[in-house]
Amino acid sequence: LVPYYLDEETGWSLDIEHLKKQTEDARAAGKNVRALVVINPGNPTGNVLSDQNLLDIATYCAEENILLIADEVYKENIY
Repeated sequence: LVPYYLDEETGWSLDIEHLKKQTEDARAAGKNVRALVVINPGNPTGNVLSDQNLLDIATYCAEENILLIADEVYKENIY
């Protein structure tokens, strides 16, 4: 398990550089990073990641051969 943190200063977005560092550190420690779970909208903040942030996350996962799992339990909510 490799944690990542959302950045409050940027509207609770996922900083790709932070994600890269977490992945690199985990791999350096011998962990096999195989998947990333993104919960959008976020709980408990209710933040919705921007289209660009989602694209950046998907691109990063594709480049690193990381399975992207999207938990969209709140997808029926209207914003």
